[in-house]
Amino acid sequence: MAQLKYLVLHCTATPEGRAVTSDEIRRWHTAPPSQGGRGWKQVGYTDMIHLDGRVERLVKNNEDAQVDPWEVTNGAAGYNSFSRHVVYVGGCARDGKTPKDTRTPLQLEAMKKYVLDFHSRYPSVKIIGHNQVAQKACPSFDVPKWLRSRHQPINHSPPMDQLLTLLQWLVPAGGMGAILGWLTNSRLRATRTAKEVHDTYKQMYDDLHEQLLTLSNENKHIRADFSRLERAVAMGATCRLWPQCPIRRELQRPPLPDVSVPSPRQRQRKGRDPTDARSPARDEGDTSPPPLDPP
Repeated sequence: MAQLKYLVLHCTATPEGRAVTSDEIRRWHTAPPSQGGRGWKQVGYTDMIHLDGRVERLVKNNEDAQVDPWEVTNGAAGYNSFSRHVVYVGGCARDGKTPKDTRTPLQLEAMKKYVLDFHSRYPSVKIIGHNQVAQKACPSFDVPKWLRSRHQPINHSPPMDQLLTLLQWLVPAGGMGAILGWLTNSRLRATRTAKEVHDTYKQMYDDLHEQLLTLSNENKHIRADFSRLERAVAMGATCRLWPQCPIRRELQRPPLPDVSVPSPRQRQRKGRDPTDARSPARDEGDTSPPPLDPP
């Protein structure tokens, strides 16, 4: 099981307008080479977008942010264990050889909806084309360019700097010109500040997400080590020399005192109440070691 990192867009590399069924995909990918297939254990895609915009599920998926072994599809060598693959029917001109973006209007709308929904649920997963990780034409269009044009607002108005220059040229010098200039500059500064804040928060989110993944992996290793220790202790208890075993004595020692650095609030609270009845003090001269096993 691996963390989901990529959504890879594909095409079936079939002629424009030719319908493709899921049975054909399965035969092309999983049939033995002697029968014209590739001999794969699994098809290459989780979902397929048909010419009419219908999205068909080819491989079961529990829709979480992990790629389980039974969810892996063979869409891109070296990326399958941490990627999901979606394909649209088409990708070639009618000659069946020339790469061409043949997505129908219904396919375009379905793919846009699919990508937006996917991004809303997994914002940290990168959306790429097959041709970005392999020497292929698939999916026969520039995915980053399409994402920028389809999923980001397009501003058809002139840039704010040009508006400022035009206003200062049209309006005579004086109060009105100064006010318009100030308002325009304020709007420009606010826009730039908003972008900087957005970029900062995005970077913070990415860093936090990476740290959480690291801590999660470290926690898994700690739990595995603790489980091995438990099994070792359980096996040691069956040893005939266990009553005299030094490991047993070490495990029965009381826990070490807390040597963590107190927070400023804890230090302040301790200063107000130096005699805490809940934790009786130990005599400073008491240096006797912790008691061993009872006889």
